[in-house]
Amino acid sequence: MIVKEVMARTSLKFYENDLIEEVAKSLVKQSLKGGLVYNHFDSLIGVFTETEILFGLQSRQTRLKEILLPSFKMIEETAKINEVDFGLNCMNPVMNREGVIVGYITKEQYLEAYAKNTQIQLKHLDAIFNSTHNGILSIDATGNITSINPPAEKMAKTTKEKAIGEFLTDVVLPAGLLEVVRTGKGHTEKYRAGKRTYITNRSPIIDENKVIGAV
Repeated sequence: MIVKEVMARTSLKFYENDLIEEVAKSLVKQSLKGGLVYNHFDSLIGVFTETEILFGLQSRQTRLKEILLPSFKMIEETAKINEVDFGLNCMNPVMNREGVIVGYITKEQYLEAYAKNTQIQLKHLDAIFNSTHNGILSIDATGNITSINPPAEKMAKTTKEKAIGEFLTDVVLPAGLLEVVRTGKGHTEKYRAGKRTYITNRSPIIDENKVIGAV
């Protein structure tokens, strides 16, 4: 998913000396959540959302320059949502490949798109996780099972419903994942279970230099 698929595309320009009351009417008429503010040199100097407009009306401000937000980041319309550095701004302008500003994207639009994009990625990963022929199992930092795919269920003679949340060695005999969590070091091991020989590849799951699990 890319920015131009979720942004508000508009060529409407607002200027710093525009009356807030008139701007409010324009937002309603155009069904916009905010806008971009320019100075008399036609240079972008700030942004505003409905919240700033409401604040301006309630506090009896008159001109956009009194309520505009001068902090913003220029975002390219072809940028991938999950790679955008949106910052702390409530709205950012969007430009095309030619450097022309073609609209804006609000924090809400960005977060909604990011969440949807993440859900799609998770569905893809889940499909791969469940369709691979290799058994995959993961635990958290306390040794409790957090995920297990169908081949691993078959090997352990259990089900996902029974295994998730249980301590590792209450479900499977090899305890090597616990050592990975303790040391933060992955390793490969060959072992026998009944008449079968298995090769396991164990790796730590690390977040911000901290081991939070193993797979």
